[in-house]
Amino acid sequence: MDFGGLVGIQAITLEDGRARCSLTIDRRHYNPNGVLHGGVTFTLTDVAMGSAVFSTLPKGERTTAMEVQVRFLRAVTGGTLTVEGEVVSRHERIAVTRAEVTDDRGRLVAAATGTFYVFPNSTSDAITSEQRETQ
Repeated sequence: MDFGGLVGIQAITLEDGRARCSLTIDRRHYNPNGVLHGGVTFTLTDVAMGSAVFSTLPKGERTTAMEVQVRFLRAVTGGTLTVEGEVVSRHERIAVTRAEVTDDRGRLVAAATGTFYVFPNSTSDAITSEQRETQ
């Protein structure tokens, strides 16, 4: 299981340059003040943006975040969050992304941007999506 799965993130759609995921909030996601921990929101946006980039890669290429900025716009105390991530611009080794997180009432709770590095084709040590599913 990957890190997003450990947190409870569920993939909804993954297509060329776009990813949609959801997370149902439970007690493990709260900070000591009883609201959603910012690291959970960060992870949700990172997973969506990284997945969006991953959907554009040929076999053997990999990606990782170089920089992610999240703007927290509304406190979350429960419910289900949905994130939509997309690739805004893709160059040979760099992808620029954005993501928006909404609550189950459709309100924007966070917005993020990210820059991802694309590793050259290296099939000898690349993790396939099938391998990732079994870990």
